Amino acid sequence: MGVSRVEDGPTALAVFRVTGDNDAYDADILERALEAARPYAHAVVIDLRDASFVDSTFVSVMLVQARIREQRLAVVLPQERSNAVARLFELTRLAEALPVYGDLDQGLAAVTGDVASHPH
Repeated sequence: MGVSRVEDGPTALAVFRVTGDNDAYDADILERALEAARPYAHAVVIDLRDASFVDSTFVSVMLVQARIREQRLAVVLPQERSNAVARLFELTRLAEALPVYGDLDQGLAAVTGDVASHPH
């Protein structure tokens, strides 16, 4: 349904909000946006709290970016366990391959190293 860049911060941070159902078309948009941000956004948060579905292509983009960015990528998951995205991460153990967090502040703190500004 959509990928939008919502924040650029002083720490070269880019936050991408993902909403609705996301398939290969949206995965391509995310990949292009992440690649465009790569030269100057040293930290990235992918916010999936408003996503209702992500397909395997979308997940693949996140996995590749996690390898490229190492410790400078965070994925924020929906809190509702009934959400299809949250279930996907739980059933496939994606949390073992991607750095996932339960809320945006935790994700921001993880990639910026600024726990004081972004308390858990």
